[in-house]
Amino acid sequence: MRIEPPGRIEQIVRSCRARFERSFCEQVTARLSAESTAALLEPAKGADGFLAELKSDPGRLGVETLLEEIVKLRRAKAIGLPADLFGGFSERLGASWRARAMASPPSDFAANREPVRLTLLAAPAWSRTAGITDALVIC
Repeated sequence: MRIEPPGRIEQIVRSCRARFERSFCEQVTARLSAESTAALLEPAKGADGFLAELKSDPGRLGVETLLEEIVKLRRAKAIGLPADLFGGFSERLGASWRARAMASPPSDFAANREPVRLTLLAAPAWSRTAGITDALVIC
């Protein structure tokens, strides 16, 4: 009857998922300029804490918070991420990579291959740029 045992199906699914992840990361990193790549890798080194800053919650609404968010937005925009970085992919996929990056300690980024590392670094910067812009418009 050629019925596959459950273990084989799980192996096939894991393999397909890994292949999709590689393809996704390669497509995202292909959209990055050399300057964007260098700018993304710099905060990952922990030199200025920008990655931690991106992960931080803005806190209570106030003038100080507003000014801090403007500075954060300028730093995120200085990376030079294209507006269509995750174009052609579902918002849910981008959100899952952002969540994965936000939950990872900085030391975990170095453990990944460069396309995965760059995608993990780009996801919070790209989504926070949009989120901060939206929040500033509401203010």
